[in-house]
Amino acid sequence: MSKFQISIWKTLLLGLTAGLLSGCSYYHGLRDYGGSPKLRKGAVPCISFPNKFIGPDRLGKHCYHYSLKERSGIVYTAKAGHVDIAHVRKSADWTAYLAAGCLENLLAQRTTWEFAFREPTRYVVTLEYPADWASLDNRNEIAEEVAISLGEHFAYTGTVWHEILTWFGYKSTRAVSEFASAFSWEDNFSNLLGTALAAQALGDKAHCYNEAMTLELDKALQALDVQPMKLAKQIARDARGEWYVVGFPIFMDVIKRNLDIGEDGTVQSVTYEGEGLAIPVPEKHWEHHGFRLTLEILPRGYQSKRIRKLLHADRVYPEQDFKTIMDFIEQDAHKRGYDVIR
Repeated sequence: MSKFQISIWKTLLLGLTAGLLSGCSYYHGLRDYGGSPKLRKGAVPCISFPNKFIGPDRLGKHCYHYSLKERSGIVYTAKAGHVDIAHVRKSADWTAYLAAGCLENLLAQRTTWEFAFREPTRYVVTLEYPADWASLDNRNEIAEEVAISLGEHFAYTGTVWHEILTWFGYKSTRAVSEFASAFSWEDNFSNLLGTALAAQALGDKAHCYNEAMTLELDKALQALDVQPMKLAKQIARDARGEWYVVGFPIFMDVIKRNLDIGEDGTVQSVTYEGEGLAIPVPEKHWEHHGFRLTLEILPRGYQSKRIRKLLHADRVYPEQDFKTIMDFIEQDAHKRGYDVIR
């Protein structure tokens, strides 16, 4: 990542550390929302049904629950290309949801717990605490910071796993295949951006989570130089045949797949002019405080059968196994004739 990109990203995250370390934050209140985040349907930056583009001035207010005040769609930014707002919102809300759960477990000093998204998968967390954890005077303060960091990490890992499962045939609607859009060029960047914005919103003591997310999303899009909807559509039209194809009547297939999940520490965005801003994957703040984490993915369902066969195991350890899986997907993508970014 260049010095220019680092500078932009630091601007996007300005104030996060201060917010995290200045005491009790508003994300405790997420328990009042009740339940996991709402279902949001993402879009692909293609001119085909039912993909939707939207102007940056029409996004409305972020809402953890269903609300007519919130709108999503595809926008285009000069510094990071297309961004799927639904993916940003979804990964942000899962970050908040998981952070709240992690905080509860940390304060109860639990060493293992489970969580799940909507896919047929369970995640098992095993956490080793610092030796002096019980005697720390600032334990609650550290727990808040660590919980947000874990929430970011778990949420982004979950979005990557969703794309992996989709590549292997998972259908969230159980009817329509989503393979055509698995690892589309804006997916990973949009998801990662959402986790980062949620971390900022959770550290905002002046606003509730929904208000903070509305503000953070607006600031981020402005920093990325968001463009009018007309330009977002025009670039999508120009990309037809180069980044995606559309057949009769509404068949769509992404032929430019972005497999960059952050194995080098950053995720690269793609603009129509070339490489855009690269942003870092969530930092492991828990390690700075002496915690040790093991995350296991327990996949279920026929879609994961090929993955388990590939790994010769029934459990997936993201830190070591995602590379093997992504190597296979890259080879498979090349065989299918796709343009691959990694």
